[in-house]
Amino acid sequence: MLETNNDHIIQMYHVYKQFGDKDVIRDVTMNIRRNEFLFISGPSGAGKSTMLKLLYAGERLSKGQIIVDGLNIVRMKRRNIHRLRRRIGIIFQDFKLIRTRSVYDNVALVLEIQGLPRRMVERKVQAALNRVGMSGFANVFPPSLSGGEQQRVAVARAVAADPSIIFADEPTGSLDPDSAAVILNLLDDYHLSGGTVLFATHDISLIEHTHRRVVYLTDGNISENGRPPFLSTQYKTG
Repeated sequence: MLETNNDHIIQMYHVYKQFGDKDVIRDVTMNIRRNEFLFISGPSGAGKSTMLKLLYAGERLSKGQIIVDGLNIVRMKRRNIHRLRRRIGIIFQDFKLIRTRSVYDNVALVLEIQGLPRRMVERKVQAALNRVGMSGFANVFPPSLSGGEQQRVAVARAVAADPSIIFADEPTGSLDPDSAAVILNLLDDYHLSGGTVLFATHDISLIEHTHRRVVYLTDGNISENGRPPFLSTQYKTG
């Protein structure tokens, strides 16, 4: 039985995820501390996105135990997943903004779902847009924005409700280097304000000089876990 550890905001114990007869995640055991900025890296198909989906209950694990911010994912019924989602923010590579809704509405939606009063929603949306440098774009629609600007809006949406954790799934994968640096800095600011960040990326240039911990996945299992530089040449060629 996995016991909750208050020092760790995420605990994974012998976690497996199977699709058919293939183990996409296999025997992963890992702890993530509160206010940690963790990179999850590895080649395409290594299991990075699947691992994040297991942590925010986007997929059900096949075997093992996961606790996220005190909530046992295995025991959680689908009708209670909203309890987890209120504690997290999620950022995707393809932004997942609603094209027919304004920037304001895209950020406000997560707050309205929580049933917050209109004035509080307005205040939090404005604060989130200010935080990412998009306060002048509230009435603009996503198709009019560049990729970097759309991802800033996605970051605003993720942080608007003051989540404990942000899961960022290849958030810079479709951006140019300058825009990628902006997004990384925004997530760094969120981390420095007290949040926990899990940042999945295959982009070695983002992490090869970092002082932060990197979990490197190979075929769904942790092959490296520590601070770069790693000893392996596979890391730079995988």
